[in-house]
Amino acid sequence: MAVGWAGATPVQQDDGAGTFYELGQSFTVNGDVTITGVRVWHGASTNTVVDRSARIWTPAGAVAAEIDLTDTLPPGWTTFSLDTPLELPSGTSRVLSFSTRQFYGAVTGGYPATSADGLVTYTAGGFNNAAGLKPDNPTAAFYGVDLVYDAGIGGNVAPAVTLAATVAGRTVTATASVTDENPGTVSYRWEFGDGTTVTDGAAVEQHTYAADGIYAVLVVATDAGGLQDSAAVPVLAAAGTPGGMDLEVVLRALADRLDTIPRLQVHVGAPLRIRPPAAVVAFPEGITFDRTYGRGSDSMVVPVVLVVSKLNQDGTVAALSEYASGSGDRAVKSVLESGVYPGLTVTVTDAQFDVYAMAGDEYMAAVFNVSVMG
Repeated sequence: MAVGWAGATPVQQDDGAGTFYELGQSFTVNGDVTITGVRVWHGASTNTVVDRSARIWTPAGAVAAEIDLTDTLPPGWTTFSLDTPLELPSGTSRVLSFSTRQFYGAVTGGYPATSADGLVTYTAGGFNNAAGLKPDNPTAAFYGVDLVYDAGIGGNVAPAVTLAATVAGRTVTATASVTDENPGTVSYRWEFGDGTTVTDGAAVEQHTYAADGIYAVLVVATDAGGLQDSAAVPVLAAAGTPGGMDLEVVLRALADRLDTIPRLQVHVGAPLRIRPPAAVVAFPEGITFDRTYGRGSDSMVVPVVLVVSKLNQDGTVAALSEYASGSGDRAVKSVLESGVYPGLTVTVTDAQFDVYAMAGDEYMAAVFNVSVMG
């Protein structure tokens, strides 16, 4: 059981003996909920309202549910149950109210106010000078009537699934972790991005790809009530020595990412000629292998040479500064580090400025050192 109001305890108000009226607030549910009752706050002073009720109204003014309250309310919060729970799908807006006079509770300036679990948001207070009518006059005060509810509809809450995947060569091992009130009843459907689908899979599935490439692995978790959640992750499949990095795959992945920078010519290795602005993903001086031959600890430093113009041309410093910046859509560091490289960790550690000679010409260049582990 959960309650909608997570704010301060109401304070007793005294409007003086007189007319009966309706107090309440508008609310929206941010997920499927089942309203099981209401709770009403009252101060130490007492008053009597014969046939006192709480109501849940539609925006059009129809009564969606009515709850009988006691004519006299004790101090503090008192909970009253609905005879028939009210199911509200995510996104539904309603108005909650109750009848009173003279004494009631209020919290000033409490909107918008969201429940501790995020499922209910109270959006505005309201009143009507006639008891039993929808409180259409908006206020900024929360009046002491609150929803009591369970998450989900019909007692069922949609599962929540997360997905992790590890790759060795072209073989991926995908693991789904699910949160559900009955996790043993959850079924899994898998899609591996190459046309392979497993319709009645387990929480852990393994698949081997026929070709190198980047694939999207998707899992859809369905509970016994038919509610679903899904998750997806990209994976890089590359044949070669299991447990190690494929040099060509790494260099091509960096080049593909740099190719997203507008108007930048990207080369892998040592090109015969270049036309600035251009980036050259060069070969590393070497690879440091993990001593246990396990994937995840091999490392290399890949130089990326970025040339902007020949020496002494106007605008060279400004152009080079843009590529060497720490952020922006043309900044080498932010572009490379924001890429998705399944199984790899990519970090641009530093940049050195130098003259780069190619085919008898000298260019002003920045050399970025890119640390890759995988």
